[in-house]
Amino acid sequence: QTKKANHVARWAASVHSLDSLKLAHALERGVSLAKERGERESNLPVFIQGSADGDGARGGVTPDALDEVVRAVEEAQHLELAGLMVVPPLDADAGEVFRDVRGEVDRLSSELDRPLKMSAGMSADMAEAIAAGSDIVRVGTSIMGPRPVG
Repeated sequence: QTKKANHVARWAASVHSLDSLKLAHALERGVSLAKERGERESNLPVFIQGSADGDGARGGVTPDALDEVVRAVEEAQHLELAGLMVVPPLDADAGEVFRDVRGEVDRLSSELDRPLKMSAGMSADMAEAIAAGSDIVRVGTSIMGPRPVG
């Protein structure tokens, strides 16, 4: 993803998949460059993608690294922390994952003294996500129908 950061920084309204310090720094550089070139006026809202199973290799920030990534985004001049995003592993209890992330969103909102959002849930688990307090759900399959995998 870091290879595409400069392109994303020019046109994205927000990023829901910030999953590493490396990507945070790449997006910060990309937004700064886009602003210098007149390709972007505003900062880039980002959602930190959490790893629900603690396996950073699958994507997402592990719980022990979350505060460090939050600090990096907060210190960035061109990024704005909008909240946290999660996609539960297939074998996980989605409701439990969503409730855990809601707790982290609320903790960070309190620490940062401003409201953050939770981006969680897709067509198959949106009821559990909404029940856990998700602010944003992705419902492409419900709207567009199933798409081929691969």
